[in-house]
Amino acid sequence: MGNGSEPRRSWIIRAGAPGSRTTRLELFYDLVFVFAFLSVTTLTASELTPVNLYRFLLVLALLWWSWTGFARLGNAFRADHGVLPLVGFITMAATFLLVLGEPDAFENNPGGLPGPLVFAGCYFVIRMAQLAVFGWVDRSDPVRRRRLLMRAAFPTTATVLLVVAGTVPSRLPQERFAIPLQLSLWTLALLVEYVGGVTLARQWWMVLSAGHWAERHALIVLVALGESIIALGFGKHGLPLTGPVAVSALLGIVVVAALWWAYFDTLSFALEQALHKARDEEARIRITRDV
Repeated sequence: MGNGSEPRRSWIIRAGAPGSRTTRLELFYDLVFVFAFLSVTTLTASELTPVNLYRFLLVLALLWWSWTGFARLGNAFRADHGVLPLVGFITMAATFLLVLGEPDAFENNPGGLPGPLVFAGCYFVIRMAQLAVFGWVDRSDPVRRRRLLMRAAFPTTATVLLVVAGTVPSRLPQERFAIPLQLSLWTLALLVEYVGGVTLARQWWMVLSAGHWAERHALIVLVALGESIIALGFGKHGLPLTGPVAVSALLGIVVVAALWWAYFDTLSFALEQALHKARDEEARIRITRDV
């Protein structure tokens, strides 16, 4: 994945190294994903219907895929060196704009920019920014270059499906046909990204630093738990602090604490050790993919 001597000598991109850890710049980038995840849960709670829940589960899955690609980038290359900070800022800006357009991602409301197209365009920029770095590193290798074209086909196809999902269903005469078609197109876009990426990743991906990969996921899980506590606090807003409300809030804290214990005191440590011990590249990729 571009781990040869060329990217190591380049001032543009510096390859990562085994044993590297998460940089502070990557933590800064994650702030926008914190906002993105919190925005998804807020929008879902505003209209708690099965259709709306499924819509924002799809949005959350695409955001997670975008974050995972960014974590892969930081594992392969130094996120705070050369051109990578610029790529990170582009990702932040596109993700922030994508989140602002989330409420209009499924329908084009009057008075603003076309929401579905804004969402699809921002998603495409996020994914292409990641692939552009790998394209630069692999530019001199014909085999890797051909694989990069195949990799780029997945987000391109997904983006086209998102554009169609945001434009075609609204032209149908009956809403009962439009919503299932839209959700089907979004689901197909998600499957293209996940199935394509997961099944073919072994051809181009490797986990260079097990510590970095485990730490990145531990930090994003910690963010999710923190957002759960924030949601508990906002859920009480406007309600008197009665006995049932207090008990519910405390039970919520117990659940969050139990999730922290389950992940950080048992699973996280064991997984990082398993990654360190997996010397075979395919075995390491299989572990990271399945987890």
